[in-house]
Amino acid sequence: MKKLYLTFLKIAVLIFCTLNLQAQNEIPDNKGKEFWVMFNRNYNNSGVNLSLFISGDSETSGMVELPDDSVIEFAVVPGAITTIEVPSSLIATASDGIEDKGIRVTAENEITVYGLNQAQFTTDAFLALPTDILEGDYLVMSYTTLNSSLTNTSLLGVVGTENGTTITIIPSSTAGSRTVGVAYTINLEEGQSYQLQAPGLGNDLTGTMITSNKPVAVFGGHTCANVPPGTAACDHMIEQMPPASSFGERFVTTPLATREAGDIFRVLASENGTNITVTGSTDFSQSFTLNSGEYEELDIPSDEYTQIEASNPVLVAQYSKGQNSDGNVSDPFMLLIPPFEQFQNRYTVTTPAEGFNRHFINLAVPSSQVGNVFVDSNPVDASEFTAIASTGFSGVQVEVEAGTHNLTGPLPFGAFMYGFGNFDSYGYPGGQALGQVAEVEEISLSIEPIIGQGDEYCFSATAVNDEGSPVSGIRIDFLVNGVNNAEGFAITDAEGMAEFCYTPENIGEDVITASVGNVSAQATISVEAPTPSSLTLEPESITVQEGVEVCITGIVLDQFGNPLAGIEVFTEVDGEPVGSGISDENGEVEYCFTPTESGNINIVCYYEGGDRVTAEVFVTPAGEAVNAFTLIDSQTGTDILEIQVGGSYAIEDLPDLLAIRVDLDAQNIGSVVFDLKGPFTFKKTETNAPYALFGNLGNDYEGRIFPPGDYMLSATPYSEAQGKGTPGIAFAVSFSIEIGAIPDDLSVLGFDLYDAVFDSKIMDIEEGSVIDLGTLDNNSLTVLAKTLPDFIGSLKIEMEGPLTTTRIENNRPYTLFANNSVNLFGRAFPNGSYRLMATPFTQANAQGTAGAPLEINFEVIGTPASDAMKVYPVPFTDYFFVDLPDKNQNLDVQLFDYLGQPVKVYATAEAGKLRVATSSLREGLYIMQIFSEEYPVKTLKVQKIR
Repeated sequence: MKKLYLTFLKIAVLIFCTLNLQAQNEIPDNKGKEFWVMFNRNYNNSGVNLSLFISGDSETSGMVELPDDSVIEFAVVPGAITTIEVPSSLIATASDGIEDKGIRVTAENEITVYGLNQAQFTTDAFLALPTDILEGDYLVMSYTTLNSSLTNTSLLGVVGTENGTTITIIPSSTAGSRTVGVAYTINLEEGQSYQLQAPGLGNDLTGTMITSNKPVAVFGGHTCANVPPGTAACDHMIEQMPPASSFGERFVTTPLATREAGDIFRVLASENGTNITVTGSTDFSQSFTLNSGEYEELDIPSDEYTQIEASNPVLVAQYSKGQNSDGNVSDPFMLLIPPFEQFQNRYTVTTPAEGFNRHFINLAVPSSQVGNVFVDSNPVDASEFTAIASTGFSGVQVEVEAGTHNLTGPLPFGAFMYGFGNFDSYGYPGGQALGQVAEVEEISLSIEPIIGQGDEYCFSATAVNDEGSPVSGIRIDFLVNGVNNAEGFAITDAEGMAEFCYTPENIGEDVITASVGNVSAQATISVEAPTPSSLTLEPESITVQEGVEVCITGIVLDQFGNPLAGIEVFTEVDGEPVGSGISDENGEVEYCFTPTESGNINIVCYYEGGDRVTAEVFVTPAGEAVNAFTLIDSQTGTDILEIQVGGSYAIEDLPDLLAIRVDLDAQNIGSVVFDLKGPFTFKKTETNAPYALFGNLGNDYEGRIFPPGDYMLSATPYSEAQGKGTPGIAFAVSFSIEIGAIPDDLSVLGFDLYDAVFDSKIMDIEEGSVIDLGTLDNNSLTVLAKTLPDFIGSLKIEMEGPLTTTRIENNRPYTLFANNSVNLFGRAFPNGSYRLMATPFTQANAQGTAGAPLEINFEVIGTPASDAMKVYPVPFTDYFFVDLPDKNQNLDVQLFDYLGQPVKVYATAEAGKLRVATSSLREGLYIMQIFSEEYPVKTLKVQKIR
C-alpha cells in the first residue's frame, strides 16, 4: 500500500499580488516571446550606444517595435547572438516624468534578450525579463547618489505593458519633489516609460516599493555610481528587477576576477524581521536583521566565496568597485544574484563587440558536478573550483574571449557575465528562473516505503503555499543519499507536483530529500531484492484453427509490480507436464504449440511456490475464418479495394457513401459479428451472406460517410445465427481515412435546405429566401453547408431567430443539427425571420485559419397540415401511439426500414388513436408514414431503442 510521508518545514512568506499566472508546466524564466524594455539615463546621455542582444534555443524570427511605430525585423540562429542597434534618442531623459520610450521585442519562439547601454567609460548591461513573468509588486535595487547633479544619481524606471496601468511608488529616499516614504501614483499606457532620479548626496532608491494594477517592467540602477562612494571612477549601473515573488533565501557568490580590494554586496529584505547570515569560504562571517525595504551593504574580500542565507525572501546584488580601489583595469557595475533555486542548466551569453579588454564568466556549480560544466563545449577544469562554504556548491572564474558563449551542465548552476576596460565595465546575470519560490511554504513527498532493487523508481513531491494551493512552475531539487545516491531536479506542474526517478542498485535504506530553497521534505525508503509475486497468462482465452500455431505468454511480476527475469515457469497441457522456461528481462516466458484437432485445450502455468494460472484455447476446424475486408461504393455496389492492415486512404479519392464486406473462407458460418471503432463506432451482427458492416439486401449495400481518422475493424464468424455457437477466427484490420492538405483560402459556397426524414434536398437557401412550410411534407428540417474545398478542418454554423443554435462540424456533411454521417437529424422551424452564417476553418474545432464566412437572411412561413398528427413517445421501445385532434378519424400506419422495405407491425385501432406494437423490431431508425381520412400523408423518421 502506498503511504504518504509528509515532512514540512514552515516558513513565513510575504504574499504578493500575482497578476500573471503560469498556466504552463515549464518553469517561468528569462526566456519568452514578448519583452518590454527601456534604456535609463547613462551619465549625461552623451555618446551612448544602445544595443539589444538576442539569442534562442531554436531558430526563430521576430521584431523590435520602436515608439515611432518603426519596426526592426530579426532572425535568430541557435547558439549565436543577434545584435540590434537601438536609436540613442530612446534613452530616458526625464528625472521625474513619463515618456514614450518603451521598446517591445517579440518573437515566434522563445528568446533571451540582454540590453547594453554603452558610452565611453560608463557602461552596463541588463538581463531582460519577458512579460509572461511580470507582476505588480517590486522592490528596487540601486546605489547611493554622490552629489546633486543628475549625472550621478540613483534611479529607477518603469515600462507599462498594458493600457490603463496605475502604479504606486513609495520612494525609499527623497527624489526631487518626491518625499521619502510618501506614496504617489502615476498612470501609464502600453509602451510608456517613467524614470525617477534621486539627486542629492546620500540619496538612494534602494528599497523603493512599486505596486501596480497590471504587469509592469521595472528597472533599477544608477546614472553613474562611485562604488564605494568617493572611489573613482563612476560607471553606469542598471538591471531589470525581478518580481518580489521570485526572491529567494539561499545564495552563493563568487568574487570578481582580477579584483584585489573586494566586492560590494547588498542584501534587500522583503519582510520584517528577516535574519540574514553571510559565511565565507575562509574566515568571513556576518549576521544581521532587516525589515521590509531595508538593505545591508557588505564589503567582502576578493578571496571569499560566500553563502548568504535568509529567514525570508531577499534580493541580492553584487557590485564591482571603482578602478582606483585596487588600480586594476575595471570600474563599477551591478549584477543581481539569483537564489540558487532559480539557477538554470543552460545559458547563452555574449560580450560587447568593443571597448573592453577582458571578459569573464563566474560560475556557481553543484560540487558533485564540478568537471561536468561546459563552456563552448569545453569542460571547465575541476581543479580550478573553490568550495563555497558548506553549501554543496563550488565557484570558479572563467576568462573568455570576446563574442558569444554557450554554457551547459547536467544540473542547474549560476552564470554571470562581466568584463573590464580602462575605467569601464559591464556585468549581468546569464539568466535565471523566475518561479514564485517565495510563495512555497510546504513540500510533501509521496513515496512507497519499500521499493525493488534494480527497478527504476519514480516518486513525486508537491509544493503548496500557505493556503494549501499548488505552486506551479518552480524547480524542486531532489537528493538521494544512502546505499544509493542520486540527484536532479524537476519542474512543478499546474498541480504543484514534480516527479523524479532513480534506479537503486543496492539493498538497504535511502533518504530522499526534496527542497525549494529553505523549504524541504524528507523521507526514508527501504530497497529490497525483488521476488516473484504473481503470474498472468496472455491471452487468457483464444480461438485458433486446426494446424495454426498458438503461443501463450506467461508474465512474472515481483512484489512491486515490475517484470521479473530469471524465474522458471512450468507448463501443463490438459493436466500433463510439457516443460518449463525462464522469464526474460520483460518477465515473459512463452509456450507455443500447434493443435491438430478441434476442441478445447486447458493450459496451466506456475512457478515454484506460486499460484497455478489457467488459459483456454478453443480450436476450430480449418476453414472457418475471415480472410479480408472489401471497401465498396454503396451507391453502385462496386468493389473499390481490399482494406490492407495499416492502409491509408485519401478521402478525396473515395465516394461519399461506403460499405464494407467481409470475405470468408468458411463452410459452416451462421453469422458474423462486426465491431468498428474510430471517429464513429458501430457494431452489427449479420446472419445472411454477403456479410456487410452496415447491412444489405443482396448486393444492395447500406453505406455511410467515413470521417477522416484512424479506424479498427474486426469481424468474428460464428457457427450459429445472431453471434451464437462456436466462434471462428477473428480478423481485424487497422486503417485510416485521411484528408489532404487544406488550403488557407477556404470559403462557403452556399446552403441547402434538407428534409431530415428522407435525407433529401428541398431547395437552395439564398439571401431573402422564403420557406413555406405549407408546401412541405413535414417540418423536420436541417441546413447543409457547401464548402470549397469539399473537405475542410471544421465549419462553425450559427443561426439566429425564433430557433437559435450554434454547431461546430468537424466532418462532412456539415449540417446545422446532428448527423451520423448518413442520416440527418432535423428540428421544427418556427415561423419568423432568421440569420444564418457559416465560417470554415483549416483545423478541427473551429481552430486554425478562418476562411471567408457566408451570411444570409431568410424567412419561414406557413404550417404543414400533417403537424396536427402527434406521435409519441419518440424514440420508442415496444410500442408508440399516433394521435389526432379529431378522435373520430381513422388512422393507418406503415413502417419501412432504411432500405425502403416494409416492416410488419401490429396496430390496435381506437377512435382517432392507434397503438402500434413494435417489440418484434430491431433497434434502429425507421421511416413511418401515417394515413388518415382528412389529413395529408405524414412522413417522419423514428427510432427504436431498447
